[in-house]
Amino acid sequence: MIQNLDTRLNKLQTQCDYLRRKISAFPEGELSIQKNGSYQRWIIRKEEQSVYCPKSNRSLAEIMALKKYYSLLLLEAEEEFSLLSSYKKISSSQSRSRKLSSSDLLEESSPYYELLQSHFAKDKLPVSMQKWCAESYETNSSHPENLIHTTLAGHKVRSKSEVIIANLLYTNHIPYRYEAALALNELTVYPDFTILHPTTQQFFYWEHFGMMDKNNYCDAACNKLKSYCYNGIFPSMQLITTYETGKVPIRSEQVQQIITQYFL
Repeated sequence: MIQNLDTRLNKLQTQCDYLRRKISAFPEGELSIQKNGSYQRWIIRKEEQSVYCPKSNRSLAEIMALKKYYSLLLLEAEEEFSLLSSYKKISSSQSRSRKLSSSDLLEESSPYYELLQSHFAKDKLPVSMQKWCAESYETNSSHPENLIHTTLAGHKVRSKSEVIIANLLYTNHIPYRYEAALALNELTVYPDFTILHPTTQQFFYWEHFGMMDKNNYCDAACNKLKSYCYNGIFPSMQLITTYETGKVPIRSEQVQQIITQYFL
């Protein structure tokens, strides 16, 4: 959000600078129009002096009308800039003073991150599930260079959102595999997470679609969902789906609610 705010502030600053340059090139004074029925009288005010602009000098009236328009645009931009600047200061102050949450400690950048790994170790799981987690399996070999984020379990994943999901599965002692191959008739897909229910031993699949504001990505996501459905794996049943856009990221609280609903 702060990033979007900075972008808007930069645009407003550029707009204000442009308008000030434009306005400085106009003649002095401000145009006002006095109306009396259908009759209009053009007045140009300069400091404490008012000068009548005759109808024969329409070109000057047009120029001064344009100056008034730019001046009002500048005023509106300056007011918005001032309000957004104040809001940014308040938001930054609140962010600095905000108390730590449990989810904050699971962020990769948290100094507590590494210290928490041993506490949520796999040996908290039943032996059969430990074995399932430890077994080798076919993974997605596409673009391994994008596996740049590390989870509490030590896995490499592709996005910060996947870190959130993986970490909350791990801290809730839910066994999972990352991007394990799944055969759907002649098609092989790689769900973001294949999850073994700790009580029922049923398999669940979790797909996180992180760029739904991009048309091509959205089309591919919809096609992937169709493939699951055609093969008897349905959203809200065996298939868990989460979504985000650049403006609406996934939240830890949302992920925890889903895990609680399905597995706890």
